[in-house]
Amino acid sequence: MAVGDRRVHDISHTPLESADNGGRERLAWAFLLGGFAVWLLLILATPLVVRNYLQHARRPLLLAIEANEGTVGLEDAAGRRPAVLAGDVPQMVEGAAGISTRITDSALVTVYSPDEEQILARFKVGNNTSVDVAQATAPRFEMSEGPYELALELQEGILRLTLPPRDDRPLAARVSVPQGGQVVLRDAGQYTVDAGNGETWVTVLEGEAAAHSAGERLMLRANQGAVLAARQPPAGPLSSERDLVENGDFSEELAGWDTLAWDVERADQSAGTIEVVELDGESVLRLHRVGIGHADGTVRQPINQDVVDFASLELYITMRIMAQSLGVCGVQGSECPLFVRIIYEDVYGVEQTWQQGFYALGTVVPDATPDVCKYCGGPVNSHQRIAFGRLHSYESGNLLERLAQQNIRPRVIKSIELEASGHTFETQVFDVALVVEES
Repeated sequence: MAVGDRRVHDISHTPLESADNGGRERLAWAFLLGGFAVWLLLILATPLVVRNYLQHARRPLLLAIEANEGTVGLEDAAGRRPAVLAGDVPQMVEGAAGISTRITDSALVTVYSPDEEQILARFKVGNNTSVDVAQATAPRFEMSEGPYELALELQEGILRLTLPPRDDRPLAARVSVPQGGQVVLRDAGQYTVDAGNGETWVTVLEGEAAAHSAGERLMLRANQGAVLAARQPPAGPLSSERDLVENGDFSEELAGWDTLAWDVERADQSAGTIEVVELDGESVLRLHRVGIGHADGTVRQPINQDVVDFASLELYITMRIMAQSLGVCGVQGSECPLFVRIIYEDVYGVEQTWQQGFYALGTVVPDATPDVCKYCGGPVNSHQRIAFGRLHSYESGNLLERLAQQNIRPRVIKSIELEASGHTFETQVFDVALVVEES
């Protein structure tokens, strides 16, 4: 038995079993080291993954889409196609939308931050225009260093864009055009992108933009333009259009504007206030008065620009009427919540005044509340009604042609005035431009 016991003992320690034990040990160490490596990788990678998510996660911006004129076609990201009528409350859309207008339609789109605390951009969609908001997003987390992003795809027509100044997070805005190029808006300012007749005109009234086409880039600054054509580099810079109004977006308070003394009819009544206020992060001129009897307040900017050699002169203004106690513009048509006046000298050396009145409430009755100013001099224009409490954009068309037809074509533009009048009123002016184009 002793011999057998030794044999059994020897068998229990054969080389084969020793090899198996070594393999198990190596496998155990491999699992241990592999697990440690995975743990270490997770420890190191998790902060990077989390940081990458916090930096790059996005959420949609809010688009307030309203009809400026007529009926606007709208398609949201879910494919819904609600009709947007002038005077209706804005349609609120998240992140993406398709917008189309016909010959009698136009739209206003205001781009808000996700919490609606700031206006990031505003653009007018002109007549016969089709544009897609392909992307409108913001960083999901405040700690992100990424910008707001706005990408528009213009199929045809015209866009007029306003980007308010920003002190915090930048806005990366771009417009793709039908010819395959792209316009990158690099700064706060006012821009026009006009696609038609096989080419796209880009105009910078204020700010800075980069026009991209056929693999080349052209930088544009204030009062410069460019033409984008298919498979051609950008042509420019061109000095085709420029704005005669300085600080037309009131981003520098009332710099360049003179505030005239209030005209108050009754001695026992107070004047109103003229001030630049901040609304949703945008500078806005506010003309406000509460009282009985007539009062008017005016801001004026000297221009003194010879326009004989220009081909066109157009007024653009974006406004909102928030309070109005008189119907239409009063019994004589002379008390509109907003008058825009252009004082000029005609080609015969005679001083003239062109003015346009705007109101939001009341019914036109010829002998009670007329739609024209009965005793105002100069060309008589019918007052324009806009939706109460709603943003409205007005374009005058070519005033040089219109006034030439009345034999009072301007030679020198002397000044522009914005006046609010009536008893109780509140008018907000978001931007105003007087744009000339060279022959």
